[in-house]
Amino acid sequence: MSFTGNAWQDDLSVRTATFVARQLQEEPNQDRGLRIEFEVDSHYQALVRMLDLMRSTDQKRYWLDLKRLPVSLNAFTVYHPPSDTGCFLCNDVIPYTPPTPPPPSWHHQLRAELAAAFRLSTWRPLFSPAWRYSTLLLLLLPFAAAWQLRRLFATNFRH
Repeated sequence: MSFTGNAWQDDLSVRTATFVARQLQEEPNQDRGLRIEFEVDSHYQALVRMLDLMRSTDQKRYWLDLKRLPVSLNAFTVYHPPSDTGCFLCNDVIPYTPPTPPPPSWHHQLRAELAAAFRLSTWRPLFSPAWRYSTLLLLLLPFAAAWQLRRLFATNFRH
């Protein structure tokens, strides 16, 4: 985000920077950062306000880059995930874990899904005594709809 000297844009930048700085403070266990640029026409007040924001949100890692234009204020968090490597000795054996194979292509997945859908074991529970009549009624509905469409077509398009 950047401060340009335009009051409306600068107000939006202040709100956004405040939101992101609070996120950096509340969730330090992620690698994130915030870069605020101060264009040539921006006001000194914006720089002071952002430095005060860094202090009020207790940011430990931030720096003001004055060497490159536009001047920028950079804040970031550093997260080091806990490593479970343990202690290695000279004679330790590290077990080999083979790389995971790539997932099957989409057409192999589609073929497997269709094969599973048309397997008899997939449909067998629908014909158990508890579901038998409901299933037969649902299978009868397309035939009844086709019969109704045939009658409607015959009465409306008779020559």
